[in-house]
Amino acid sequence: ADLTERSNELQYTQHELHERLSDNQVMSENFRVATHRLQKVLSTLTVPCIGTDLALNVYEWNEAAQRQFGYSLFDLFERPLSEFVVGEADREILCRQALECRTQERPISFELPSAHSDGTRLLIEWNMTPMRGANGEISSFVITCTDVTARALQEENLKEMAYKDALTGLNNRRAFLQCLQDELAGASLSHSVSVIMMDVDKFKVYNDSFGHPAGDTLLRRVGDVLKEHMSPEVIAGRYGGEE
Repeated sequence: ADLTERSNELQYTQHELHERLSDNQVMSENFRVATHRLQKVLSTLTVPCIGTDLALNVYEWNEAAQRQFGYSLFDLFERPLSEFVVGEADREILCRQALECRTQERPISFELPSAHSDGTRLLIEWNMTPMRGANGEISSFVITCTDVTARALQEENLKEMAYKDALTGLNNRRAFLQCLQDELAGASLSHSVSVIMMDVDKFKVYNDSFGHPAGDTLLRRVGDVLKEHMSPEVIAGRYGGEE
């Protein structure tokens, strides 16, 4: 009777193990299918999308990320993201942002310089989202990267247009007067300010003799000479026509 009972228990245990094994096989297959679907979804996204662990080691890297940064998943798999796409001076910043994202348990966005594998400099808007594992704890990050280099350059160009003289590249009248006002406001007995007003001698005669395009060329050359020979603390601007 005792042997029969033990035999029944063994059969029951074997049956239970078989069911668990079957369940594990199903879960493993479901996980494989889900992973495959995730990879398919990531590959179709036009936005660079990266999956990392909490140490920012790369585990997912879609084709859009490869195009933007020039690295394949094989190049970065299980390696720190910061060592490839972020300059040495900005790596600590990226790690601090990841820590903030994890600590605050919410998505964060920030801009940080980056680089393509060929050395091309980029300005990237990083969107980092914390992800929770099966135990409910944050275990990874999903990061999307938007190249905002063109926008930044456009903003810089617009800013330059607002403060730079289009012909000479010097500060325009508005910018020069603002700089002068700021300098005079900070002037003291120990910090003097010198102001020089100059113009091109007989510029009107030159303009009338050779035409306005030649006069513009002359003014550009004067501007170039000033920029080439000024020390960094000197501020030069085009005050008027040839002044």
